[in-house]
Amino acid sequence: MPGLANHKMNLKSPPIVPINHKTKTIEIIGPPGIGKSTFYKSLCKTWNNNLNWVYQNRLLAPPKPKLSEFKIWLQYQFHMIANKDGNRDIPVDYGLRFVEDHKELGLFFWNHLSGINSCMDKEIGKSFRSAYFLFKDFCRYQAIFDSISSKPCIIDEGFLQKSFLLQDNEKLMAEIVTEYLHLIPLPSSVIYINTTDANIIIDRICNRKKIIASHFRKDKNELIAETEKWQYLFSIIIEKLTRNNIPVLCIDGERPIDENVRYINSVLS
Repeated sequence: MPGLANHKMNLKSPPIVPINHKTKTIEIIGPPGIGKSTFYKSLCKTWNNNLNWVYQNRLLAPPKPKLSEFKIWLQYQFHMIANKDGNRDIPVDYGLRFVEDHKELGLFFWNHLSGINSCMDKEIGKSFRSAYFLFKDFCRYQAIFDSISSKPCIIDEGFLQKSFLLQDNEKLMAEIVTEYLHLIPLPSSVIYINTTDANIIIDRICNRKKIIASHFRKDKNELIAETEKWQYLFSIIIEKLTRNNIPVLCIDGERPIDENVRYINSVLS
């Protein structure tokens, strides 16, 4: 996409087979707490038909009802104006079709969820939770692929933002990422939100109402360690994406959201 800058990392990675399975999606990634969801919602509020992108809720929204169906029409308008999730319920069949078309990826996830650690009592709940969200991803990705649009769809919390990719062993992490990137439907480009100061992210995590599962009962030092692990993971992912000509646009999570939104819109125009 014109204007997108590649983010180069100084990592010494072994050569990988070129990736050809790119899709018409733009994925937002970044360490938890950096403000991805807030940025995404703010970006979506600026959307209009003249922009060269679309977002998931708009793309998957049901057809606009006729004015004669006033009650339904009014509800539709409310969802669109308020930018609420007006998506139709995505049928289970979408997820099943996704798995049918991505069998190797399905097996990859199944092996991950069925690992030895998953058999421990304390991990069973996490495995079911992961399976639930993964299948929801299968459904929404298939729905996006099935939707007819000449514009790329911007998505949040996609396949590149998965916590199971985090590993204590850096070599193992790189190997898993390499295999994973050859199995998932990759975005045509990526928006990476980050900051060099992990303490800023930790302050946001500690002061927000939403607590994600991986942050529960962790102290500040543990949160910093996990944030740095996420940043290292993304450095691996970005290195491999840029080497396969997938543009990555990096924005500073410390800057005001409205500035970052204006910048992204200027680049994507």
